[in-house]
Amino acid sequence: MTYCVAVRVDQGLVMLSDTRTNAGMDNIARFRKSFTYHVPGERAITLLCSGNLSITQGVKSLLSKAIKLVAAFDHRHIFLDPDPDPAASWKERKRLFDLPRSSWEDYDSALISKGGGVFARDAKSIKLSKAMQAKLGIEQAQIEPEALISAILRAPIDLIWFGGIGTYIKASHENNVQVGDPANDALRVDGKEGRAKVIGEGANLGITQVGRIEFAMAGGRSNTDFIDNSAGVDCSDNEVNIKIALAAAKRSGKLSEPKRVALLESMTDEVAEIVLEDNRLQALALSIAEQGGAGAQPQVGGEATWMSDGDMVRQAYTLREDDDDWSQAGALVREVMDDVQFMPPPAAGGNLLRMIKKLPKGPDNET
Repeated sequence: MTYCVAVRVDQGLVMLSDTRTNAGMDNIARFRKSFTYHVPGERAITLLCSGNLSITQGVKSLLSKAIKLVAAFDHRHIFLDPDPDPAASWKERKRLFDLPRSSWEDYDSALISKGGGVFARDAKSIKLSKAMQAKLGIEQAQIEPEALISAILRAPIDLIWFGGIGTYIKASHENNVQVGDPANDALRVDGKEGRAKVIGEGANLGITQVGRIEFAMAGGRSNTDFIDNSAGVDCSDNEVNIKIALAAAKRSGKLSEPKRVALLESMTDEVAEIVLEDNRLQALALSIAEQGGAGAQPQVGGEATWMSDGDMVRQAYTLREDDDDWSQAGALVREVMDDVQFMPPPAAGGNLLRMIKKLPKGPDNET
């Protein structure tokens, strides 16, 4: 059971929710159920959730339009926007995404906040506004493009998301030769230098495996590479299985090659949706498992965590004389249920109601 409470105060609201997702005999799983999205000084939305966590994640994904993209780069440009309008920038990025061919150079400059801009990576140097310096946590009015990308990778932000080609973060004890990506040697940073709270990857090998470990040991949050990259493997698995399923029909002459190609093309969007949803649910399952894992143990989590000691849980579920459980059950049998509900089919072995009435009496003479 989940309980959520909103308390009215003189100014504003205090919102509380528990963290339980399920409570077994020897384990209590926890997951955060309060999420706040706000524009400081203007407005705030607090999401208090309970029940099906997949629905919660769906609602949160709709609120992802509130994400502020402050910096991005590809092989041609560097994009900077120190104080973006979340709604307007999301629409503009979607417009670029829907274009047949586009680059950051196509981004409407009127939508970029003061102090930002789109800069070519082959420029000799880039002037940084005070606002952008503050956002990146550096004090350099002028900087080379590759040094700027390194500063973006070290920036004190919430999330770094890799969606392209290249390995940009390594461990401090690794050298560039071990990484094997010479094109990005000049801008690569060490995991311990990262100040982002979370690193996610929709690309491949954006971080070396030991780089992920070093980033995590410095306080960051990141999955292992095989988790972040699992969508590619899942896509290949679906492709292979579909082709195997169609092979017999093609050999027997029931499916021609042109029809096979057309059928595969028609499945593209559906397979993509399946793969993305599989990947999302996998990451969610791992996050929930982690919340109920070592962090739930009292010796690790401290006062703020749920205890999962077996004796503690068993004690909580032990019936006592002053508990009302017996009388509740008795009232349910006498006043709520009728005899028909206790009349199983003959093959089930007789009248259940008669069997219940033969049970020994509990406190207050209740069955």
